Amino acid sequence: MPYFDPQFAQPDDLIRVDGEYYGVFNAQGEGYDFPILVFINDESMLLDKATSFDGSKDEWENTNNRMFVELMDYSSIIDEEDEWVNIESTLERQLERQAALVGDWIFDEEIVSLYAYARLTGNKVTDEDLKLTKLWDNTTESERDWMGLYARSPEKAQDLLNKNKGNFNLALTSSGVSGSGRDTLASQLNKDVTTKGMGHDEAKMIMRYLSDPYLLASAGGKDLIPEQYHEYLEEGVINATKAGELQAVNLIKEYVGESSLKAFQASGLISKYAGMLRMDGMSESSTMKDTIVSELQNAHDTLFPHFSGGKHSVWSPSFYQYASNTVGKALSTSEKTNVENMARDFKGDFNSIGKQLRKDYINTDYVRNQMIDGMSTKFSQDLSAVY
Repeated sequence: MPYFDPQFAQPDDLIRVDGEYYGVFNAQGEGYDFPILVFINDESMLLDKATSFDGSKDEWENTNNRMFVELMDYSSIIDEEDEWVNIESTLERQLERQAALVGDWIFDEEIVSLYAYARLTGNKVTDEDLKLTKLWDNTTESERDWMGLYARSPEKAQDLLNKNKGNFNLALTSSGVSGSGRDTLASQLNKDVTTKGMGHDEAKMIMRYLSDPYLLASAGGKDLIPEQYHEYLEEGVINATKAGELQAVNLIKEYVGESSLKAFQASGLISKYAGMLRMDGMSESSTMKDTIVSELQNAHDTLFPHFSGGKHSVWSPSFYQYASNTVGKALSTSEKTNVENMARDFKGDFNSIGKQLRKDYINTDYVRNQMIDGMSTKFSQDLSAVY
């Protein structure tokens, strides 16, 4: 008979225990057959309050020869779209959420039956119970340790999960890892480390590979990452770290100048250099930095052969200052680039650079006045020489 409107989940029976209504859903499967008791937390939803049992909890237990244990509220039997579904779907979702926390072993049919029976009888699952399952023989020692801890003390197991999840989130955040999949990644790493015995070093390396495409590619590609983590390599799931980019930019500016940055950015060299510098950080060495410096020195010597062996940051300031004094203004970025080109073309000859600058800026008041003042001074000197 219908106890609720048709769009709602219909229990197999309705009982009243200690004055409260409960829906009874008969769950059946291979190796198990037991009622699931669901508390009716809103009696106004009931169409018919006719019950097959009305009495105390003790009376129900004596009648049915089992413990009275309610598993959920009736209002919790609802899916993501707020549509009522059947009890099996609700249990499946709860099991999936539990598996995401404690491990996929919770899906094993023997384990499901074991925990369901224990819940109904009010008993606890023990290590001895777990050892009788087929799953026990097909798991690692770390997985068995976790299964045993979860059985003996689910509170401690949950505390451990929460602590490790927090540590992984902190590690990801402090490493500059971002993206829509960061929290899910923390949960998966947490589950694999806490419940499956994955080593912390392996977990750290997975985090580095997922957030550092250059490191992953240089080390050998995605096959270095367990297959269940490949989904995090999809675009936008985990954003590539920016660590090392500022250092790479500073090295480029130091050796070949700021005007070369766009070219290095377009060619991907900034990202490459940043990745190489991150590798130095991991190995606590300067091997990659030495390689970068050697490449940049070669680039500098090709661009500015007259200053071969030097660095852009060493020789350029004196030319900028000379040019600024000559034209009477602070130089813009494009003007600095022009001065660099003149320094190269005139092989560092300040006189030639000065002549070209005065010619280029002849229409500015400062250069025009300087030239007039120079002519006046020369005329005064010539005149005094005559007399």
